[in-house]
Amino acid sequence: MPGQVAFVELSAEGVLGWTLIIAVTIANLRMLPLTLASIPLLRDKPGITIRHFWLAQINSVTGFVQLTDAAGRIKDRHRLGRYFEGFCLGTLILGALGTTIGHTLASQLPEQGVRALIFVTPLYLLLLTGRTRDSMMLGAAILGCIFVPVLHLWSADWGVVLGGFVAGTLAFAVIEWRRKP
Repeated sequence: MPGQVAFVELSAEGVLGWTLIIAVTIANLRMLPLTLASIPLLRDKPGITIRHFWLAQINSVTGFVQLTDAAGRIKDRHRLGRYFEGFCLGTLILGALGTTIGHTLASQLPEQGVRALIFVTPLYLLLLTGRTRDSMMLGAAILGCIFVPVLHLWSADWGVVLGGFVAGTLAFAVIEWRRKP
């Protein structure tokens, strides 16, 4: 998604060519660790094939979470790969459609509507995190539900970032404190 947002925003500003390609590449570089972790789950024989490069292009955080969940249920690597491909293509198409619609309609929303869009990413991460059994992640999500709205009222520009930072740091500190003998 950050690559799509960078592409749309920079294109709208008139950025073209190599500058646009480099910016989108840097925005998508965060996916490299997830992609490297995905390949062993999808590989049905030794080596890397052209298909692995295709799957790397359509991979996403949501796709990776879904892949790790499905890998426990779908033992046949070929079927798992097809499932992953279909899931990622579906989310890619819907994400591109949502980006296009959101970018088109954002200028027509009232200011409060645009501000509400800031909470789409935290809501997505909350839904993604809700599947975990990790107490630190659940604690961070719950604390985020408290701190993000409060800090967003304090600073519309930094509230989401600061709220996430405070919630994650507090969750980590509490879990580490409870682990000590």
